[in-house]
Amino acid sequence: MSPSDLKLANEECNELLRQGLIEHTSSHWACQAFYFEKRSELLRGKKRLVVDYKPLNLFLKDDKFPVPRPNVLFSQLPGVTIFSKFDLKGAFWQIGIHLDERYKTVFCLPNAQYQWTVLPFGLKTAASLFQKAVTRIFHPLLHSALIYIDDILLFSPDETSHILLLQQFHDIVNQYGIMLSEKKSIVGKSEIEFLGMHIANGQYRPGPHLAVRLLDFPDSDLSVHQVQQFLVIVNYVRDFIPHVSHYTFTPQIFLRSSKSVLLLGVPLTLRPLPN
Repeated sequence: MSPSDLKLANEECNELLRQGLIEHTSSHWACQAFYFEKRSELLRGKKRLVVDYKPLNLFLKDDKFPVPRPNVLFSQLPGVTIFSKFDLKGAFWQIGIHLDERYKTVFCLPNAQYQWTVLPFGLKTAASLFQKAVTRIFHPLLHSALIYIDDILLFSPDETSHILLLQQFHDIVNQYGIMLSEKKSIVGKSEIEFLGMHIANGQYRPGPHLAVRLLDFPDSDLSVHQVQQFLVIVNYVRDFIPHVSHYTFTPQIFLRSSKSVLLLGVPLTLRPLPN
């Protein structure tokens, strides 16, 4: 870690200490922390401190609670006309870790060791554990809510029932002390973006950012990682692409053979919500 990154990491850890999210510790082992620069971090002008929990993940038992597939979630939306969207602030950090288990989360900087008091990002079980907790907490609303990890979409057929739904939602939030992101909260809209999809007028379609990423994808000289990215996006929006296997067959062969590949422009269609 460079001196500038170490200075930044110390400042970030001091803030996490202040919030009670981590605590000082001394251990014979720890996972390494480092700064990761993805496109999203570069756009917001801030690096992201991450912990490489691969050594710990080797010993963690898988949690089998399912994270729902987005297309299954969207099948619940026919006939609804009004939406509200909420983001659970800090996501996994809203789940505490028992005192006896915290030592497993130890991470190190060149000059310090810390352990988490809350569920950290990077554990292979984190998403399933969080999904399980949030699903149980909001179980009374599952007939009118889509819950995907830290993203929640409330939906109703009319304004009157939506007001009642919002009251029930906030009662649960207050009961469990859940923190919501104020800047990401959207209330009472007839159309909305959720999980990369634009929902309106009884239909949903990929949001503009997904379409742009697909249509502007490079045509040649791709790395294995780029082809994997292409397949992830195409598989996510596959319901909107006629003859989708035409666009995925060649890249899948490429992943097995490591030969060059040509990707074609991908058409997108509008898909109505299920009846």
